[in-house]
Amino acid sequence: MEQTPKMEFFTGQGRIVTLLYDSPKSGESNYGTWHRYAVDSGGQEQCIFASTGLHEQLVTYKKGDKVEIIKEEFEPGRTRFNVIPQEGTLPNQPKPSSSNDTDLNIKWGMAFNNATRVACSIPLHGDETPGDRLKLIAELTPKMFEIACSMSTTSKSESTTSKSDDTPF
Repeated sequence: MEQTPKMEFFTGQGRIVTLLYDSPKSGESNYGTWHRYAVDSGGQEQCIFASTGLHEQLVTYKKGDKVEIIKEEFEPGRTRFNVIPQEGTLPNQPKPSSSNDTDLNIKWGMAFNNATRVACSIPLHGDETPGDRLKLIAELTPKMFEIACSMSTTSKSESTTSKSDDTPF
């Protein structure tokens, strides 16, 4: 049986992929939970073993969605992934994973509203179209959602000092 090649990511470079399934295969290992996504890249099936931060972004998409995955350095020696929808693909509402479904739905709604406000707060420029603004909303919403999910619900002073592997906050 031939093994599916693992996709490699290099800092500063994006990879455009199409998801082949609605959800990843997941399991447990000595290193914790793993998430394996099957993707098509240029006509070749490959797999992605997603970090927690990448998984949290990819899980909002479904089979057939096309996204660009970019590995970026946000401070010396620290990287994170950024997932940008392509060609009309819009991120879906996050898939419920536990009893905090209502909390996630509220955070997603807030992220969408804030992304819409940001995208519409500046008048259209030159040859920019309303479609360009929709793409911006689609790009900003998952980022705003990630920020909302990374915020602690305990106290303001604690939330400003907590750090996540995939966020600079």
